[in-house]
Amino acid sequence: MMNERLIMARKLLKEDGVIFVSIDDSEQAYLKVLMDEIFGEENFVTNFLWQTNSSSMKSTNFVKSNFEYILCYVKNIFKTKGFSKQNTTTMEFNNIDSDPKDNWFSSNATYKFNENNPKTFSIKLPNGNNIVRTWRFTKDEYLSKKIPLYFNGDNVPRIKIYESEWITKKPYTNLLMNFNLQNKWITDEYKENMLNDIAIIDSFSIAKNKLNSIMPDNEFSTPKPESLIKYLINLHTNKNARVLDFFAGSGTTGHAVLELNREDGGNRSYTLVTNNENNIAKKVTYERLYRINNGIGSEGESFPWAEKNEPYNSSLNVFNLVKFNTAIDNTEDTNKKIKLKFLESASYFGIKKNDISEKDLLTDLLSLEPLEENNNATN
Repeated sequence: MMNERLIMARKLLKEDGVIFVSIDDSEQAYLKVLMDEIFGEENFVTNFLWQTNSSSMKSTNFVKSNFEYILCYVKNIFKTKGFSKQNTTTMEFNNIDSDPKDNWFSSNATYKFNENNPKTFSIKLPNGNNIVRTWRFTKDEYLSKKIPLYFNGDNVPRIKIYESEWITKKPYTNLLMNFNLQNKWITDEYKENMLNDIAIIDSFSIAKNKLNSIMPDNEFSTPKPESLIKYLINLHTNKNARVLDFFAGSGTTGHAVLELNREDGGNRSYTLVTNNENNIAKKVTYERLYRINNGIGSEGESFPWAEKNEPYNSSLNVFNLVKFNTAIDNTEDTNKKIKLKFLESASYFGIKKNDISEKDLLTDLLSLEPLEENNNATN
C-alpha cells in the first residue's frame, strides 16, 4: 500500500515539488530504500530527526524510542529552488568539451528501467547504436534538444548541469534547529555530538494540548505539532503552493497552511485525504477545520482556542468518497467506468492520460482497500 501511494504522490508532484514522509524507527530503513527507487537516490535531500517525547529522555533505566524520522525528497533536484543536495563550492565543474554555454558537471540520466513508463524509449549513440532506457526526460524534450546531454564515448549519456543554473541547498548539515516554547528559532551551525539534519520541534504532548483547546472532547492521541508542519512547508519558497496530505489525521496540515498564510501573506491551498475509520473524518478532521475557520463548532459549541485566536474565515470544501465494485469477476462495462473516472480525477492534478500506463493504472486501482458501502462517508 505504501508503494502505490508513493508512486501516486510522485505523479502528483510538480517538477519543483517536495515530499516529506514521517515514519517511525521500525520502518524507516525500508521506506528509504523504497523512496530511493521511486524518486531516485539523487533526489534525496535529508532525513530529519524529530524528537517526539522530550520528557522520556530523562529516564536512564529503559531503552525508549523518542524520535520519528522525516524523509525529504524532491521530484527533480535540479528544478527545486533551495533543495539542491550539494553546494557549488564542493562541486567540480569543468568544460572538457568546450561547451560555449558554461562549465558543467554530469548527472545520471536514467531511472530504474520500466518498459511501461512513457519515458522509456531509444536514443542513438555516437557510434550509431541504439540504447533503450527509462530516462529522466520525455521523448519530446529529447527530440527538441531541451536536455543537454554528454556522451562519454559510446556509454549511456548523462545530463549536463551548468554551473550558472545550479541552485544551492540550504545548509542543513550540522545544523540544529530547536523550536522552543517561546516560538523563537534557535539556530547553531555546529553542536558537538549532535546528529546531522536534526529538527527538534514541539512534541506530541504540546500538539495534543493545542488540539484539546479546539476540541476538548476529542480522543485523537497523536496529532502532529502545527509548528512541525509549518516548518516543513516553509522550507519551500513558493507561497502559492498546494499542499497535499495523504494521511490527514487530526487536520494539522490544514491548520498549519492557514496559519502560515496569515503570518507571511501567502496564498497556499491544501488538500487533505483521510479515511473515516472511527468517524475520524467527521468528528476530528472536518470538525477541527470548521472550528478554526468559523470560531464556533459545527453545532454551535464554544471552545478555548476561539477566545484567544481570530478564525481564518477560509472556504472549506468537503467531498464524499464514491465506492466502486472492483471485483475481478465484475462486468467489463463497470470496470471501464472506473478507469475513465480515475483518469478524469488525475486530469484535475495535471496528469495527462498518456502519462499513465495500463499496468500502472491497474496497480493503482487494485491497491485500493475494500470499503463498506456508505454514501454519507466524508473524506
